[in-house]
Amino acid sequence: MIDMTKMETVFPVLCRISPERRAALAERMQYRAMKDGEPLNENGPCQTVPFVLSGALRIFRVSETGREITLFRAEKGDACIIRMACGLAEKGICIQAAAQEPTELLTLSDADYFEILADDPAWKDYVIGILYERLGSTISVLEQLAFSSIDRRLANALYRMCGGKAATVSITHEQMAAELGTVREVVSRLMGELKRRGVVSIGHGKVTVLEPEQLREFCR
Repeated sequence: MIDMTKMETVFPVLCRISPERRAALAERMQYRAMKDGEPLNENGPCQTVPFVLSGALRIFRVSETGREITLFRAEKGDACIIRMACGLAEKGICIQAAAQEPTELLTLSDADYFEILADDPAWKDYVIGILYERLGSTISVLEQLAFSSIDRRLANALYRMCGGKAATVSITHEQMAAELGTVREVVSRLMGELKRRGVVSIGHGKVTVLEPEQLREFCR
C-alpha cells in the first residue's frame, strides 16, 4: 500500500479530498521507477494516469520523418496532463512521454482514476490549473518555432537549463536537437560558434555555460 503522507506532501490537493478517496488511492496506486530516457509506454496508448513524485517526464511530438520537439515537461507534483497527452496519440497525433532523468511515479489505472478522482471538485480545479500552465508552455514553444531563429532558441534553451548562471548542463547535441525540433548537425554548428566566442565549453555529453549574460543577450 502506498504511503499517502509523502503523496500528500507532493500533491497537497489530495488533502482536500475525502479520507475514503485517499484510502482508495493508497490501495490501488502502483509505484514505478523510470530510468533516464525510458518511455512512459512502449506498447501503444497509455492506460494509466501517472503522478510524478520526483524527476521529470518530457512530453514531445514526433514528426512523420522521426524528428522530435519538446512541448513541455511534467515535473514533481504534476499529474493527469501526461495521460491527456498520451490519449491524443489514440487519435493519430504522435505525442509521447519519456523520463528525462531518473524519475519516480505513482500510477493509477484509467478505471480507478475515473472511479476515485475524476469527479472530485478539488481535483478538477487542480487539473484545470495544470492545463493552463501546460497550454502556456506549449504556446511558448509554438511562438519560438514561428518567430525565433534557431540560434536564439538554442541560447534561450541553454540559458533556461543553466538557471541563468555559470553551470554545466548534461545534454548531448542530439538531445538538444530533439529539444529544439532541429537536427544534430545544426546544433553542433551553433554550439561550435558559441564555443568560439567563449560563451560555452563542450565536453562529452555536457555543455558548460561560461558566460550566461552573453547567452541572455543572444535570447533577445
